[in-house]
Amino acid sequence: MRKMPSLRSMHYFETVARHASFTEASKELCVSQAAVSHQIKLLEQQLGAPMISRTTRQFALTKRGEALFVAVTEALNILTDATTRIRSSLEAESGHLKLSVTPFFSTHWLLSRLPQFSHSNARAQVNLHHSQQQPLRHTLGKSYASQAFIMYGDGHWEGFQADYLFSADLVPMCSPTLLSGAQTLKNAEEILNYPLVHEFSYEWWERWFELSGVRRPAVNFGPIIDDPNVLIGAALGLQGMVLGPPLFYKEHIKAGLLVTPVGNDIRIPIDYYLIIPSETLISKNIRQFRTWLLRQSETYHMSEPDSLPRRWQEKLSKTQEAPSKFLIYNLF
Repeated sequence: MRKMPSLRSMHYFETVARHASFTEASKELCVSQAAVSHQIKLLEQQLGAPMISRTTRQFALTKRGEALFVAVTEALNILTDATTRIRSSLEAESGHLKLSVTPFFSTHWLLSRLPQFSHSNARAQVNLHHSQQQPLRHTLGKSYASQAFIMYGDGHWEGFQADYLFSADLVPMCSPTLLSGAQTLKNAEEILNYPLVHEFSYEWWERWFELSGVRRPAVNFGPIIDDPNVLIGAALGLQGMVLGPPLFYKEHIKAGLLVTPVGNDIRIPIDYYLIIPSETLISKNIRQFRTWLLRQSETYHMSEPDSLPRRWQEKLSKTQEAPSKFLIYNLF
């Protein structure tokens, strides 16, 4: 029989030592400070030595406490990894697939197509998680066996493989009513005569003006909206110019609700990717989903040529590994 302190007391000790504070530890553990202190005293009684110095006002571990903190942290990490792997394997066996995707992409492209995947893969259950959070390498092998991401970026996520799907580039858009019924402006500089509405930060409009070569003061005015669906609502509501993807708003443009006043030549590249861990780490469900999604991407390129801009057509023509003109697997 192992003779050791309780797991609870060591968990409480690790939390206190990590925060260097009883107060912060009690917040994380959702218990009172008295309960935390009780567990620490119990641990010290069981070990027969103090783990935390009580001779100074500042928090400090004793030498024995420092050694125990290192050991307990390592042990808890091992336990966390083991339990996470068990949960991941159970999810994989049950057919669950967690897909983290931006809400905008989900609304305008993915949701209408997902039933096709579910119909052809009856045992696979896709759980959507709407997020802008990027995949991180340090969690590889722990919880990503049955998880995939669809994000926009440059195609490089350390520790992951990225499959290009398609592009939905950003250009200036607005209601024609904002232009007094006009469809176009004479040049890009005329955009400065209208209010600008921003997505997440001023960065996007700053970038567009740099691409256009327009000299202007710093773009640091106008409302900032953190939801691209609401952003288009602002354009329709005559609040100003926005940067949006015409690819997703063709019906609005066709109906005359939105216009692209300076055309589509000056655009901010937005490339969407399916992001997954290396082949050795992913589950069967992820492999099936990847195959299905890349086929959907190929079909979309054919029906919507604008989804495959010239920069990608040129890249494809130089890529011998691509199995067809449009279908792209991993170019990086």
